[in-house]
Amino acid sequence: MENSIAHLENHFILCGSGKTGFYIINQFQKQGVPFVVIDNKEEVVEKLKETGINYLWGDATQENTLKKARIEKAKGLIASLSKDADNLFLVLTARQMNINLRIIAKAIEKTSHEKLRRAGANDTVSPNEIGGIRIATLMLKPSTASIADTLIDPSETAFDLDEILINPHSELSGKHLKEIVMPENTELIILGIRKHGDKKFHFSPNSEEILSPGDKIVVLGPRELINNLITLAKGEEVSKPGIHF
Repeated sequence: MENSIAHLENHFILCGSGKTGFYIINQFQKQGVPFVVIDNKEEVVEKLKETGINYLWGDATQENTLKKARIEKAKGLIASLSKDADNLFLVLTARQMNINLRIIAKAIEKTSHEKLRRAGANDTVSPNEIGGIRIATLMLKPSTASIADTLIDPSETAFDLDEILINPHSELSGKHLKEIVMPENTELIILGIRKHGDKKFHFSPNSEEILSPGDKIVVLGPRELINNLITLAKGEEVSKPGIHF
């Protein structure tokens, strides 16, 4: 296990695998991304050991534990501990150890969101708030909830959802959005775009919008076409059919 973790790069670190963590692990496994779980509860660690998931038994707020999880090489970290105070300290420590790390923190109390962001979290999430909104949506707008479920977890459908970064040497740089969604690729839907330097996504973008390096687009469509688009966005050669320029 230590040898496996020692070779991780561009991976995700999940700190705390309680009730919320279980669903995070499930999504990571579905997406096939590299990750490691840190937990200090023996019974949780035993379950992780049985599943073959990369894990560390220890205190996620301690620098030594985060170093073992190769935080300096990690792509992102999720602070999902059971107390806001612990998540706050974890975020502070993690941000100091990797300034470029994307950090998502769970907030239990309503007043904790701003504190966690000031400590270095990129985003915060309240499971109770999201659960309440979903219950109300299922009751008031069941069809809307069904569509939202497909976007959040498209694994049960033929479509997938992804965000794609346009690299400087990409063939997509300088092209209009309408050139990506060509007649033969009508299954691809560009849901939104975030121009380089902007903080928010713009939904239902104009087809005349020109892509530039650093832009991000959110795409819905078959996984094969999305993968080809990702390859083009990176500036690599596409070997499979679909989306050529």
